[in-house]
Amino acid sequence: MNIKDTTNNKNFIENELKDLYIKYSISVITNRAIPDSKDGLKPVHRRILYSMYKLNNYYNKPFKKSARIVGDVIGKYHPHGDIAVYNSIIKMVQKFTSRYPLIDGQGNFGSIDGDPAAAMRYTEIKMSKICHELFNDLNDNIIEFEKNYDGTENIPKILPSKIPNLLINGTYGIAVGIITNIPPHNINEVIDGCIELIKNPNISIEDLNKIIIAPDFPTSGIIINKNDNILNIYKNGYGKFVIKSKVKITNNSIIVYEIPYQVNKLKLIESIVKLIKNKYINGISNIYDESDKNGLRIIIEIKKNYIPYNILNELFEKTKLKINYSINMIALYNNKPKRFNLKELIESFINYRKYIIKKKIYNIFKNNLKRMNIIEGIIIAIYNINDLINIIINSKKYKDLIKNINNLNIKIINNYKNINNELLINNIKNKNNNNSFRFNKEQIKSILNLKISKLMNIEYNKIIQEYEYINNINNKYKLILNDKNELNNYIIEELLKIKKEYFDNRITKVIYNDENNIKNINNKNNNKIMNKNFFIILTDNGYIKYKHIDEYKIQNRKCKGKLITKIFNNDKINKICLTDISSILLIFTNLGKIYSYKTENIIKLCNENKNINNIISILKNENINYILSIHNNEFDKSIIICTKLGFIKKIKLTLFKKIRSNGILIMKLNNNDEIVNVNVFNDDDNDKDIIIFTKNGKSLRFNKNIIKYTTRNSYGIKSIRLSNFDIVISILLIKTNDYIFNITEKGFGKITHEKEYIKKSRLTKGIKSIKLSDKIGKLKNTLSLNNNDNILIFTNLGYLLKINSNSINKTKRNTKGVLIIKLNKEENIIYIHK
Repeated sequence: MNIKDTTNNKNFIENELKDLYIKYSISVITNRAIPDSKDGLKPVHRRILYSMYKLNNYYNKPFKKSARIVGDVIGKYHPHGDIAVYNSIIKMVQKFTSRYPLIDGQGNFGSIDGDPAAAMRYTEIKMSKICHELFNDLNDNIIEFEKNYDGTENIPKILPSKIPNLLINGTYGIAVGIITNIPPHNINEVIDGCIELIKNPNISIEDLNKIIIAPDFPTSGIIINKNDNILNIYKNGYGKFVIKSKVKITNNSIIVYEIPYQVNKLKLIESIVKLIKNKYINGISNIYDESDKNGLRIIIEIKKNYIPYNILNELFEKTKLKINYSINMIALYNNKPKRFNLKELIESFINYRKYIIKKKIYNIFKNNLKRMNIIEGIIIAIYNINDLINIIINSKKYKDLIKNINNLNIKIINNYKNINNELLINNIKNKNNNNSFRFNKEQIKSILNLKISKLMNIEYNKIIQEYEYINNINNKYKLILNDKNELNNYIIEELLKIKKEYFDNRITKVIYNDENNIKNINNKNNNKIMNKNFFIILTDNGYIKYKHIDEYKIQNRKCKGKLITKIFNNDKINKICLTDISSILLIFTNLGKIYSYKTENIIKLCNENKNINNIISILKNENINYILSIHNNEFDKSIIICTKLGFIKKIKLTLFKKIRSNGILIMKLNNNDEIVNVNVFNDDDNDKDIIIFTKNGKSLRFNKNIIKYTTRNSYGIKSIRLSNFDIVISILLIKTNDYIFNITEKGFGKITHEKEYIKKSRLTKGIKSIKLSDKIGKLKNTLSLNNNDNILIFTNLGYLLKINSNSINKTKRNTKGVLIIKLNKEENIIYIHK
């Protein structure tokens, strides 16, 4: 064999494999994994339900063995394994999997703990009541049938479903290169959405979302619809949102009574136990599963001195008590996969329903016309019975009999007086010559099938009533077939009947702000901590305290402020940090190291009056320079660090999500240098500028993008050229139309618009930020403000002044300012916040 032949063979094999794989892919997509948008069923589910329907396994009849149904399905319709078919039955039975189960089961069909179902020989099933709505219009003349795998049986291609099954029960499937995951919804909302779309075909998805609020899971739970996630999913056909468990906090325990959809309860409990054993979560003393037939109930007992609210937050973060649920609304449309938005899914169902109804009504209409034709023939035959009897007697053969009746020319005018029904007379006139009547084939066949005695004894009034009734029905059907509005009204009436029959309230709660929801948890012992912001106080001697901000009212300037905490043994306040219970404190030291500690644990230590040195493993020559409060969702942001010698550094917070107990280096520092300020920002805040402030009242403004990101093990870059004996005291990130608040060490301050601070090049001396003198002292701190912000000013002797920014007049940059707070000789301002 030469090289050319080898290459040709290789290409042939590659092309052949590609063709075969494409065929396989299409087969998996269309015949196995993806449901049809019209009836919401995959082929295996459709075949199972059709088999049950054919076996009369109805909801109002006795159960049948699962093994019998499985055998019938794989023998006639589905040439695959019995386990695959039985597993599909199990999912259609499980109430924690299907929102509206299509099969009722008797026996063990598994549990939310992941327990397997009993073998098929032990369990029994039958169609549920709602399942019959898939089959009510099943008819050879209405829907299309196809041959089974061996050509011996007919199977419906699509069931004529009266319910929007794909939306109310959802689906999940993995095909070749395609995953579909459509969540279940509430039947009331979906039907209301269908009706609204029928009435207003131009309805927007936003308006549909007001009716169909969100998915409605059989396991309930809470959907967090943050930033209109659900609306975006309904618009695009894909996306994700958060589902979390419903819990209740009582005394020292957390009770979980609803968990997210498709979460295994047993594995959830095991994961919590594992976290406790590995000490990833502290504060849980025990966990019990008290679930029974009345519902789910997991009890998590909390140790003393631990806040259940905080433990719950950790459980939400580290376990499947809270999950991200992904949606990809892909289904078959005309036997091809398509991603649908919410409106398109409803339209697919409604259009298919219109097609079914039109076909159904047209068939009934035709059958009614045939029956009316026969009634007309019977009535004429009654009044001409003698002529018919003579023909029957004189006809030797059946063919002759039909021919003779067909040739019978009846003077119809003689029968009008006897008939005495205007509707019947007019219809006969329209079909026949005014003077004569001839029987057609259908009439002859019907008359000959009747015995003479029966024909002579037919109750004339009853048959006339039937004729009029059928005529009235057909008149209605004509309207439906010819008038779109009548067809729409027919579907709406049908949907309203289904809604009334299967009325069901929403069981999955939807909230729009997770934090607000958590704050509303009933916890009498910890409400004060949970519902408020507070500040952590650190003294020179290393003791920690906390106080709530809301306890202090706004005062006028020139006041001394209010005492927030008593200081003993000549101790003074050293550092203050504004925070809340769910935050994490990042602690920066004079050695350029960073430590991390949870605020909730700080609160516990405050109650126990412990020293900071017992919490953080700092060295003897190490002091705390700055404390920053952040939340877990802020670790995707960045920080700018500034030192007193003017070095600045930009670094990603993700590097510090996990910090060991003895801290890690965040910045190299020169001798006599230390961190004075840290600011958090988003990477997309391109409109923000940096302003550096010095003790001697200088300021330098430049864009933050000048500063490049660096690694932990670096010094940063020089920002401002300092004069002798001057140091940097603050750094601000400001945007357009911000105001800058300056306050001096003697309590004087001013507010100036950011436009007064012009941009300069880095490594220059900058411009004056405030006009200093011996009377007002050196610049102590700065703050960026908006209109009507409240300013909090803390002193080292434990006083707090809370004032409104509007009580301070706006001034130019190079001014002294006014007295803001009265200070004693030994009193210094240590912290300001808005």
